[in-house]
Amino acid sequence: MKKIKTLLILLLITLSTLQVYSQKTEEYSEFKAINLDLGYGSYGLGAAAGFRYSFISLTVGIAGFANDIPNYASIPPQGVIITPHQPLPTGYVEDKYEALMFTADLAYNYDIEDLTLYGSLGYFTAQDSVLAKNINTNDRYSYKVENSSGITVGLGGYYSLNEWICLGLGYNTKRGIYGQFVYTW
Repeated sequence: MKKIKTLLILLLITLSTLQVYSQKTEEYSEFKAINLDLGYGSYGLGAAAGFRYSFISLTVGIAGFANDIPNYASIPPQGVIITPHQPLPTGYVEDKYEALMFTADLAYNYDIEDLTLYGSLGYFTAQDSVLAKNINTNDRYSYKVENSSGITVGLGGYYSLNEWICLGLGYNTKRGIYGQFVYTW
């Protein structure tokens, strides 16, 4: 996985260098766009919005906002002690649910006629809910929250349907596969 991320970073650098040298600077200084993404990945349904200026774009996204977490109680039954930093008592197992994840991605865009290809590198932070599940009754109780963060990588492209509207597809290692609507001016 580390080799793949390194290759993708090198690809981003190469594409950005090609972008600078292959096009006139004044053509890009006036290019602006907003994008809206909707997709599905390991955290469930995700959405993102972003802005492009010249050949660089920034996209901010959220995933997991439509996830279903079962009902659970905050207070365990009498005689059972459930605390976040202690192992679960006998008869209980961890029941993990992906909750919310936020991403911020910086992308380099490479235009080829009516087609734009891009690669992105970003950061994510996520918070997962872990419930204590009674294996006999299937009752769930609040146990702990797990936080995670790290690097995201993405690739994609969009095609200009006319002077202002573009449609595309992309993939992000955390937000998954998504469709993209882009408005340019």
